[in-house]
Amino acid sequence: MGGIHAVEHAVIGIFPLLVMADRNDLGGLSTPYHPQLISAAVFVYDGIAGGVGLNQEAYKHADRLLEYTLNVIQGCTCESGCPSCVHSPKCGSANRPLDKAAAIFILNRLKQMSTANSAQASGIIKPQKPIVPTGKKPSEALHYGVFDLETQRSAAEVGGWHRADLMKISCVVLYDSKEDRFIDFVENQIPRFIECLQAFDLVVGFNIKRFDYQVLKGYSDFNFMRLKNLDILEEVKNYLGFRLSLAHLATITLGADKSGDGLQALQWWKQGRMLEIIEYCRQDVKLTRDLFRYGRKNGHLVFRNRTDKIARIPVDWQ
Repeated sequence: MGGIHAVEHAVIGIFPLLVMADRNDLGGLSTPYHPQLISAAVFVYDGIAGGVGLNQEAYKHADRLLEYTLNVIQGCTCESGCPSCVHSPKCGSANRPLDKAAAIFILNRLKQMSTANSAQASGIIKPQKPIVPTGKKPSEALHYGVFDLETQRSAAEVGGWHRADLMKISCVVLYDSKEDRFIDFVENQIPRFIECLQAFDLVVGFNIKRFDYQVLKGYSDFNFMRLKNLDILEEVKNYLGFRLSLAHLATITLGADKSGDGLQALQWWKQGRMLEIIEYCRQDVKLTRDLFRYGRKNGHLVFRNRTDKIARIPVDWQ
């Protein structure tokens, strides 16, 4: 992702050398997987509504555009990327991730492919049959589960977050993608819930590794890390270097709000209001599921960064 993102920025920067334009006349998008191309892709497009033909002109000189872009990145004396080569002043994801070395590698491979295609067109080499990958499960057939749980006790009541195994569970809500339904579990049904987890191709959650699985250790010695897990909070933290709340991501990415908070759910437990706890937990599972679906479809999530601008978090959840 860092490589194609850097290529996108650099191509836009070089573009005005070939076509009369300003970089502000252009837009770009890079994605690690595009379903129609079945590969990574970089799009550069006219930033003016309806287009004025800038990209049509540039497309005529695509080989030169990529060659100039490669020369500029290779010739820059910076170590890992700078405003002179791969940084963009208008990047929606705050110039993250960017990988200068990967961009050079990609552009060199594109150059080699272009040379091979020219030789093939002139009859110097014969075209080879495309290699069709086999045995890969279509992403649409992925059987995934999304879950969240609520506890009976707070971290303060058990002596700290490191004692999550003592918090005890009030309820768990699980979404099954194959059945397209939510399943509720109460405390005495936790063994059945753990059995259900093992049937999924992928288990999705928000902070499940640092919290939910630690709580579940109070009920089972099963190694939850053996499952194929996708922890959305972990993905966000690995990319940004800091955490974002489910409420923040849901609001900015989906335009949806959380219905409450964990402290409220704890209060409901003390009051015996089990139906409210389950409904609250179900809403969090729905938000987590919808974030996962959005990320799979669009290749990114959206957040508001520290400069109060909307930015993207690239994800590859195919």
